[in-house]
Amino acid sequence: MAGETAALKLAAARGGTVFYIPMEAAGSQLADIVGEAAARKIIQTIGAGRIRLPAGSARCEGWRRAEVRRLIEDGASPRKAALKAGVSQRTAERIAASMKVDDGQAELPFDKD
Repeated sequence: MAGETAALKLAAARGGTVFYIPMEAAGSQLADIVGEAAARKIIQTIGAGRIRLPAGSARCEGWRRAEVRRLIEDGASPRKAALKAGVSQRTAERIAASMKVDDGQAELPFDKD
C-alpha cells in the first residue's frame, strides 16, 4: 500500500471521520494530505468510496512526536518543530532533550560506577 507515513498523515488529518477516497488522485483532498503518489497507491489498493478512519492515538501523539524528532534532526529549533508539528514548545523541548546529541566531546576512559 502507500505506507505507514501516509496512513499516519491521513489519520492525523481526518481520524475519527468518514473520509471519501476519490477516483482520481490529482487535485483531491487525499493528495493534499498524503501526497499525490501515495494517494494513487491508496486508490489503486482500496478503490474509491467512503471509509471510516479510526481516531486512535495516531491522530495526535505518535505522528506529531515523530514529526518533531524528524524536524529537529533536520536542524529545526524546538520552537519551529513545535509550530510545524502542532505540539507545545515544551513538548518539543522535552523531545529534543531526550534525543542523543553529540556534543563533540570524547568519552573519558574512567570507570562509570
